[in-house]
Amino acid sequence: MNANEKREFHGREVGRRQMGSWTLVLTRYEPETVIPFHRHQEPYATVVLRGRYRERSGSVERECAASNIVIHGPGERHCDRFARVPTSCLNLYGGNFSKSAVIANPAGASIAAKLRAEFAEPDVFSSRIVNALMLESDAWSERCSDDRRRPPSWLRRVREEVEARFREPMTLSGLAASACVHPTHVARAFRRHYGMTLGEMIRLRRVEHSKTLLRSARPLAEVAGETGFADQSHFTRTFHRLTGTTPAAYRRDVRRRDVGGVGRRAGIPSTIRSANPVPFR
Repeated sequence: MNANEKREFHGREVGRRQMGSWTLVLTRYEPETVIPFHRHQEPYATVVLRGRYRERSGSVERECAASNIVIHGPGERHCDRFARVPTSCLNLYGGNFSKSAVIANPAGASIAAKLRAEFAEPDVFSSRIVNALMLESDAWSERCSDDRRRPPSWLRRVREEVEARFREPMTLSGLAASACVHPTHVARAFRRHYGMTLGEMIRLRRVEHSKTLLRSARPLAEVAGETGFADQSHFTRTFHRLTGTTPAAYRRDVRRRDVGGVGRRAGIPSTIRSANPVPFR
Protein backbone atom coordinates (compact mmCIF):
# COMPACT_ATOMS: atom_id res chain seq x y z
CA MET A 1 0.00 0.00 0.00
CA ASN A 2 1.46 3.35 -0.95
CA ALA A 3 0.88 6.87 0.33
CA ASN A 4 -1.59 7.67 -2.44
CA GLU A 5 -3.82 4.82 -1.34
CA LYS A 6 -3.85 6.20 2.20
CA ARG A 7 -5.23 9.49 0.93
CA GLU A 8 -7.81 8.08 -1.45
CA PHE A 9 -10.81 8.88 0.77
CA HIS A 10 -9.97 12.62 0.80
CA GLY A 11 -11.00 13.37 4.39
CA ARG A 12 -8.77 13.27 7.47
CA GLU A 13 -7.79 9.70 8.29
CA VAL A 14 -8.28 8.84 11.95
CA GLY A 15 -7.42 5.15 11.99
CA ARG A 16 -6.83 2.11 9.81
CA ARG A 17 -7.09 -1.61 10.43
CA GLN A 18 -6.50 -4.70 8.33
CA MET A 19 -9.01 -7.49 8.98
CA GLY A 20 -8.37 -10.45 6.71
CA SER A 21 -8.74 -9.30 3.11
CA TRP A 22 -10.54 -6.11 4.19
CA THR A 23 -8.90 -2.75 4.88
CA LEU A 24 -10.99 -0.50 7.12
CA VAL A 25 -10.29 3.25 7.16
CA LEU A 26 -11.96 5.61 9.62
CA THR A 27 -12.20 9.08 8.06
CA ARG A 28 -13.48 12.45 9.27
CA TYR A 29 -14.94 15.11 6.95
CA GLU A 30 -15.34 18.72 8.04
CA PRO A 31 -18.73 20.46 7.65
CA GLU A 32 -19.59 21.59 4.11
CA THR A 33 -16.62 19.78 2.58
CA VAL A 34 -16.93 19.51 -1.21
CA ILE A 35 -15.03 16.76 -3.02
CA PRO A 36 -14.97 17.27 -6.81
CA PHE A 37 -15.52 14.46 -9.29
CA HIS A 38 -13.00 11.69 -8.79
CA ARG A 39 -12.67 7.99 -9.45
CA HIS A 40 -11.70 4.97 -7.32
CA GLN A 41 -10.29 2.03 -9.22
CA GLU A 42 -11.21 -0.48 -6.53
CA PRO A 43 -14.79 -1.14 -5.42
CA TYR A 44 -15.40 -0.12 -1.82
CA ALA A 45 -18.08 0.46 0.80
CA THR A 46 -18.67 3.48 3.02
CA VAL A 47 -20.45 3.13 6.37
CA VAL A 48 -21.77 6.54 7.44
CA LEU A 49 -21.27 6.66 11.20
CA ARG A 50 -22.25 10.26 11.82
CA GLY A 51 -23.49 13.20 9.75
CA ARG A 52 -24.62 13.02 6.15
CA TYR A 53 -23.65 13.93 2.61
CA ARG A 54 -24.98 13.95 -0.93
CA GLU A 55 -23.20 12.05 -3.66
CA ARG A 56 -23.64 12.42 -7.40
CA SER A 57 -22.58 9.90 -10.02
CA GLY A 58 -23.73 10.65 -13.54
CA SER A 59 -27.49 11.20 -13.41
CA VAL A 60 -27.79 9.43 -10.04
CA GLU A 61 -27.93 11.37 -6.78
CA ARG A 62 -27.60 9.56 -3.47
CA GLU A 63 -28.58 10.82 -0.04
CA CYS A 64 -26.13 9.23 2.39
CA ALA A 65 -27.09 9.51 6.07
CA ALA A 66 -25.95 8.03 9.38
CA SER A 67 -26.28 4.21 9.50
CA ASN A 68 -26.41 3.97 5.70
CA ILE A 69 -23.95 1.80 3.77
CA VAL A 70 -22.91 3.23 0.41
CA ILE A 71 -21.53 0.69 -2.07
CA HIS A 72 -19.34 1.86 -4.96
CA GLY A 73 -18.62 -0.29 -7.99
CA PRO A 74 -15.12 -0.35 -9.51
CA GLY A 75 -14.05 2.76 -11.41
CA GLU A 76 -17.16 4.75 -10.52
CA ARG A 77 -16.82 8.51 -10.99
CA HIS A 78 -18.61 10.64 -8.38
CA CYS A 79 -18.50 13.84 -6.36
CA ASP A 80 -19.57 14.53 -2.77
CA ARG A 81 -21.01 17.47 -0.84
CA PHE A 82 -21.11 17.14 2.95
CA ALA A 83 -23.74 18.64 5.24
CA ARG A 84 -23.20 21.45 7.74
CA VAL A 85 -22.21 19.00 10.46
CA PRO A 86 -19.05 16.91 10.98
CA THR A 87 -19.30 13.57 9.22
CA SER A 88 -17.47 10.37 10.11
CA CYS A 89 -17.25 7.39 7.76
CA LEU A 90 -15.76 3.93 7.90
CA ASN A 91 -14.52 3.04 4.42
CA LEU A 92 -13.86 -0.59 3.56
CA TYR A 93 -12.17 -2.09 0.53
CA GLY A 94 -10.96 -5.54 -0.39
CA GLY A 95 -14.15 -6.97 -1.86
CA ASN A 96 -15.65 -7.39 -5.31
CA PHE A 97 -18.76 -5.20 -5.40
CA SER A 98 -20.05 -4.96 -8.95
CA LYS A 99 -22.89 -2.45 -8.55
CA SER A 100 -23.28 0.84 -6.73
CA ALA A 101 -26.07 1.24 -4.19
CA VAL A 102 -27.16 2.85 -0.94
CA ILE A 103 -28.33 0.38 1.71
CA ALA A 104 -30.63 2.61 3.77
CA ASN A 105 -32.80 0.11 5.59
CA PRO A 106 -32.85 -1.65 8.99
CA ALA A 107 -30.66 -4.47 7.67
CA GLY A 108 -28.03 -1.94 6.59
CA ALA A 109 -28.24 -0.11 9.91
CA SER A 110 -27.67 -3.38 11.76
CA ILE A 111 -24.64 -4.24 9.60
CA ALA A 112 -23.27 -0.71 10.08
CA ALA A 113 -23.53 -0.97 13.88
CA LYS A 114 -21.74 -4.33 13.90
CA LEU A 115 -18.93 -3.10 11.63
CA ARG A 116 -18.42 -0.08 13.87
CA ALA A 117 -18.19 -2.34 16.92
CA GLU A 118 -15.65 -4.67 15.29
CA PHE A 119 -13.48 -1.71 14.25
CA ALA A 120 -13.59 -0.17 17.74
CA GLU A 121 -12.87 -3.37 19.68
CA PRO A 122 -11.35 -6.06 17.42
CA ASP A 123 -10.46 -9.54 18.54
CA VAL A 124 -9.29 -12.78 16.91
CA PHE A 125 -12.74 -13.36 15.42
CA SER A 126 -13.17 -9.92 13.87
CA SER A 127 -11.79 -10.81 10.45
CA ARG A 128 -14.35 -13.56 9.97
CA ILE A 129 -17.19 -11.43 11.29
CA VAL A 130 -16.28 -8.49 9.02
CA ASN A 131 -16.07 -10.81 6.03
CA ALA A 132 -19.52 -12.24 6.78
CA LEU A 133 -21.01 -8.76 7.22
CA MET A 134 -19.54 -7.61 3.93
CA LEU A 135 -20.94 -10.66 2.13
CA GLU A 136 -24.36 -9.67 3.45
CA SER A 137 -23.74 -6.08 2.32
CA ASP A 138 -22.87 -7.33 -1.15
CA ALA A 139 -26.18 -9.17 -1.40
CA TRP A 140 -28.08 -6.08 -0.23
CA SER A 141 -26.20 -3.92 -2.74
CA GLU A 142 -27.61 -6.07 -5.53
CA ARG A 143 -31.12 -5.67 -4.13
CA CYS A 144 -30.75 -1.87 -3.68
CA SER A 145 -28.64 -1.26 -6.80
CA ASP A 146 -28.73 2.07 -8.67
CA ASP A 147 -29.41 -0.01 -11.79
CA ARG A 148 -32.90 -0.84 -10.63
CA ARG A 149 -35.76 1.06 -12.20
CA ARG A 150 -36.23 4.59 -10.87
CA PRO A 151 -39.22 4.84 -8.50
CA PRO A 152 -42.30 6.47 -10.05
CA SER A 153 -42.97 10.07 -9.10
CA TRP A 154 -45.92 9.19 -6.85
CA LEU A 155 -43.73 6.79 -4.85
CA ARG A 156 -40.98 9.38 -4.48
CA ARG A 157 -43.61 11.76 -3.08
CA VAL A 158 -44.69 9.10 -0.58
CA ARG A 159 -41.11 8.74 0.60
CA GLU A 160 -40.69 12.50 0.86
CA GLU A 161 -43.81 12.66 3.02
CA VAL A 162 -42.46 9.91 5.27
CA GLU A 163 -39.09 11.69 5.59
CA ALA A 164 -40.83 14.96 6.51
CA ARG A 165 -43.44 13.53 8.90
CA PHE A 166 -41.78 10.47 10.46
CA ARG A 167 -42.41 11.79 14.00
CA GLU A 168 -46.16 12.01 13.38
CA PRO A 169 -48.70 9.16 13.38
CA MET A 170 -49.01 7.85 9.82
CA THR A 171 -50.97 5.02 8.23
CA LEU A 172 -50.54 3.14 4.97
CA SER A 173 -54.09 4.01 3.96
CA GLY A 174 -53.46 7.71 4.59
CA LEU A 175 -50.25 7.77 2.57
CA ALA A 176 -51.91 5.81 -0.23
CA ALA A 177 -54.83 8.23 -0.30
CA SER A 178 -52.42 11.17 -0.61
CA ALA A 179 -50.78 9.45 -3.60
CA CYS A 180 -54.13 8.31 -5.09
CA VAL A 181 -52.81 4.74 -5.25
CA HIS A 182 -54.19 1.53 -3.70
CA PRO A 183 -52.57 0.75 -0.31
CA THR A 184 -51.46 -2.74 -1.38
CA HIS A 185 -49.70 -1.32 -4.44
CA VAL A 186 -47.99 1.35 -2.30
CA ALA A 187 -46.72 -1.26 0.16
CA ARG A 188 -45.37 -3.58 -2.54
CA ALA A 189 -43.77 -0.80 -4.61
CA PHE A 190 -42.16 0.82 -1.57
CA ARG A 191 -40.52 -2.41 -0.45
CA ARG A 192 -39.40 -3.29 -3.99
CA HIS A 193 -37.74 0.08 -4.62
CA TYR A 194 -36.41 0.97 -1.17
CA GLY A 195 -35.63 -2.45 0.32
CA MET A 196 -37.82 -1.95 3.40
CA THR A 197 -41.42 -1.49 4.39
CA LEU A 198 -42.97 1.89 5.15
CA GLY A 199 -43.06 0.97 8.84
CA GLU A 200 -39.40 0.00 8.83
CA MET A 201 -38.40 3.33 7.27
CA ILE A 202 -40.44 5.29 9.80
CA ARG A 203 -38.88 3.40 12.72
CA LEU A 204 -35.38 3.81 11.30
CA ARG A 205 -35.82 7.58 10.88
CA ARG A 206 -37.20 7.88 14.41
CA VAL A 207 -34.25 6.01 15.90
CA GLU A 208 -31.73 8.11 13.96
CA HIS A 209 -33.44 11.32 15.13
CA SER A 210 -33.49 10.06 18.72
CA LYS A 211 -29.69 9.73 18.70
CA THR A 212 -29.42 13.51 18.40
CA LEU A 213 -31.84 14.06 21.29
CA LEU A 214 -30.03 11.51 23.45
CA ARG A 215 -27.01 13.79 23.52
CA SER A 216 -29.05 16.10 25.78
CA ALA A 217 -30.23 15.50 29.34
CA ARG A 218 -33.87 15.15 28.34
CA PRO A 219 -35.69 12.22 30.02
CA LEU A 220 -35.99 9.10 27.89
CA ALA A 221 -39.78 9.25 28.03
CA GLU A 222 -39.64 12.76 26.58
CA VAL A 223 -37.26 11.66 23.83
CA ALA A 224 -39.63 8.78 23.03
CA GLY A 225 -42.57 11.14 22.67
CA GLU A 226 -40.62 13.67 20.63
CA THR A 227 -39.55 11.02 18.12
CA GLY A 228 -43.03 9.58 17.64
CA PHE A 229 -42.93 6.42 19.78
CA ALA A 230 -45.98 5.39 21.79
CA ASP A 231 -44.03 5.24 25.05
CA GLN A 232 -40.55 4.70 26.49
CA SER A 233 -40.88 0.91 26.39
CA HIS A 234 -41.74 0.95 22.68
CA PHE A 235 -38.82 3.32 22.07
CA THR A 236 -36.36 1.11 23.97
CA ARG A 237 -37.42 -2.09 22.18
CA THR A 238 -37.16 -0.51 18.73
CA PHE A 239 -33.87 1.25 19.46
CA HIS A 240 -32.33 -2.00 20.72
CA ARG A 241 -33.57 -3.99 17.73
CA LEU A 242 -32.01 -1.54 15.25
CA THR A 243 -28.77 -0.64 17.05
CA GLY A 244 -28.00 -3.57 19.34
CA THR A 245 -27.99 -1.34 22.44
CA THR A 246 -30.51 0.52 24.58
CA PRO A 247 -31.10 4.30 24.54
CA ALA A 248 -29.73 4.58 28.08
CA ALA A 249 -26.56 2.65 27.19
CA TYR A 250 -26.14 4.70 24.00
CA ARG A 251 -26.41 7.93 26.03
CA ARG A 252 -23.83 6.71 28.56
CA ASP A 253 -21.45 5.77 25.75
CA VAL A 254 -21.83 9.18 24.09
CA ARG A 255 -21.17 10.97 27.38
CA ARG A 256 -18.17 8.80 28.10
CA ARG A 257 -16.68 9.63 24.71
CA ASP A 258 -17.43 13.33 25.15
CA VAL A 259 -15.66 13.62 28.49
CA GLY A 260 -12.78 11.31 27.59
CA GLY A 261 -9.75 12.11 25.49
CA VAL A 262 -10.25 12.43 21.77
CA GLY A 263 -8.27 9.27 21.21
CA ARG A 264 -10.59 7.30 23.46
CA ARG A 265 -13.63 8.92 21.84
CA ALA A 266 -12.31 7.62 18.55
CA GLY A 267 -12.42 4.13 19.98
CA ILE A 268 -8.95 3.49 18.60
CA PRO A 269 -5.90 2.17 20.50
CA SER A 270 -2.99 4.57 20.74
CA THR A 271 -0.93 2.37 18.42
CA ILE A 272 -3.00 3.44 15.41
CA ARG A 273 -4.04 6.98 16.38
CA SER A 274 -3.00 9.73 14.06
CA ALA A 275 -1.18 12.87 15.18
CA ASN A 276 -4.49 14.76 14.97
CA PRO A 277 -7.14 12.24 16.06
CA VAL A 278 -10.82 12.84 15.42
CA PRO A 279 -13.73 11.54 17.54
CA PHE A 280 -15.21 8.22 16.45
CA ARG A 281 -18.92 8.98 16.68
